[in-house]
Amino acid sequence: MKRQMYVLTRKALNRFIATLLVSTMIFSPANGWANANDNNGAYESTIKQIKHIVVIYQENWSFDSLYGDFPGANGIDNASAESLNQVDRLGTPYSSQLGANNFIRISSAAPQLSTPPQPINTNVSPAVIDNRFLDSGGNLIPNTLLPYEAEPLIQDGDKTGDIVHRYWNHFAQIDGGKNDKYIAWSDNPGLVMSYFDATNLPEGLLAQQYTTRHSGDRS
Repeated sequence: MKRQMYVLTRKALNRFIATLLVSTMIFSPANGWANANDNNGAYESTIKQIKHIVVIYQENWSFDSLYGDFPGANGIDNASAESLNQVDRLGTPYSSQLGANNFIRISSAAPQLSTPPQPINTNVSPAVIDNRFLDSGGNLIPNTLLPYEAEPLIQDGDKTGDIVHRYWNHFAQIDGGKNDKYIAWSDNPGLVMSYFDATNLPEGLLAQQYTTRHSGDRS
């Protein structure tokens, strides 16, 4: 769920813009837009005043990894049962494989991880288990098999380990819409289910000024 890259083609972007315009035309009359049935051309005149549509991306971040707790968003609280039951590449739930030093990663074996897997700090060489996620006894604090908030273990300005964001990894993680193989196909399986609540960070505060909060709306 974290730091995944989305590839948006020109065709997809055009569809998005068209959907945005239609949504604006349908839902905005109460905010001063002219009625589409007006005969005086006010509606068409208003539409022509739109000069720019700005689409903001957080590169390599998924929606839920930043805005899964955004007020009114269809986010983490509405996660499907399948996505909350992360499975390995053969389809076996990780929850049935709990144990020490038994996790099989898609990439290099070092450092060896347990199940649930510990986050990896890739900011050092060689990479090591990130002790910010461990207690004083070396035990993992969050259950990394489920979505977990990275704070207060780390702060929003801290640098985490890196996470793979290649197309084919992401394709495999989505698993036909089940979203149940994010851990299995990540090179940092203990970090991939983490998230920050960016609601009150600068971009989140900006978003609160320009989004409509309705249940089921991804804001």
